[in-house]
Amino acid sequence: MPKKITNPLRSGLPSKIYLTAYGKPTSGYEIAQRVYSITPTSGKRAQIPPTAKIYGWLKRLEKAGLIKKHEDGYLSQAPPLIKEIEKVLEVHSAKGLTALEKKILLRVVDSKEFRFYAGERMGKINLLEDVDAARELTELLIVPPLLLKGLKAEVENQEILELPRPTTIVEFNRLWDKDIVSVLEEKIKESYEKIRPALEKGPVVGAAHYQAKKVESSLMNDMERIKSRAKEPEGLLALKFVCVPKALSEEIENLSPVAVAMKRFLDSLRKRVQKK
Repeated sequence: MPKKITNPLRSGLPSKIYLTAYGKPTSGYEIAQRVYSITPTSGKRAQIPPTAKIYGWLKRLEKAGLIKKHEDGYLSQAPPLIKEIEKVLEVHSAKGLTALEKKILLRVVDSKEFRFYAGERMGKINLLEDVDAARELTELLIVPPLLLKGLKAEVENQEILELPRPTTIVEFNRLWDKDIVSVLEEKIKESYEKIRPALEKGPVVGAAHYQAKKVESSLMNDMERIKSRAKEPEGLLALKFVCVPKALSEEIENLSPVAVAMKRFLDSLRKRVQKK
């Protein structure tokens, strides 16, 4: 007897379809190829994937508002994922999401950067086994804020990775849609302008010139790190998180029980060290 599907984003064939169609619009035939792990082979007769169940579920998912049909294929909708994320936060976090945080989070998971990142990572999942689409996508969402923390630890001039925190969704969208590397380059130029007088006066100034040269070198190294990270899908997404409010980034980290446990352990360790 087939397993009863109580939540299409959590198990069974509909979960696999939702996950496969999240990265970009995908045809029913392509979804079937991924779900049944059938890859085109050159020089051999092509194996045709079974599509009847796929199209049957696509109709049901479309009707339920989980998937939308476009000219170039089916695309999973982001709002249902937000609902699942809220359920997880109810378990792992004392706070809920504010109305603004929900809108920002929806913008993030519906962005081309997150969808591209999801598409890149989801291609490596074995869909012949049962898959929890909501869990897989939620775990991807945890990565960017943690990566940004790591990058901030590497960057010497940490203020360049700080942007004004948006107080409306319009402000957030304006920041999110900008070329983040260009924005950070501008911040580095601003930092450079502050030290330029000391550089122009030359070595005769002594300590001030020496310090300015050190800052100049560190700014150049920081920019190289930023550009290097921006070449990777997860790195670019992490850099985009500089405009996500800090409170929301912390809530996103609470989506992972492992991250929550690690955070508590580190906080406890820090307090012990401070007492000594």
